[in-house]
Amino acid sequence: MEVFEVVVALLLGGAALAALARRIGAPYPALADDVTIHDIQRTVADSLLNRMGAQPWVVDHVVLGHARPKLLQTYMPTLPLKEAREAVQKWGEEIERILSAEASVAGQGLERVSSPSPAMGQR
Repeated sequence: MEVFEVVVALLLGGAALAALARRIGAPYPALADDVTIHDIQRTVADSLLNRMGAQPWVVDHVVLGHARPKLLQTYMPTLPLKEAREAVQKWGEEIERILSAEASVAGQGLERVSSPSPAMGQR
């Protein structure tokens, strides 16, 4: 199973997550009490825009599934699915990179240390 499938299921939420859980024979993924599906959507959308370089309309209308204005529906009836898949695939690769780094740190018995934030006014 690709991380892409999991990311898409998380973005769609509810029925998509349940269907994915049934297909892979795993329990329905639960979120922490203080995390909502909208938190995940917001994080993915922000990362796609600012870290992966996806176009805003691809994130808004294809990835998040927001309704397109009538003018766009009329003059641009097809959605940029190729661009959306590329953007979400990049996000999936980033998730895999993060998870493999976490597993590597856990496997070495090392504690994860976050880098110190720069002092105010410094860049």
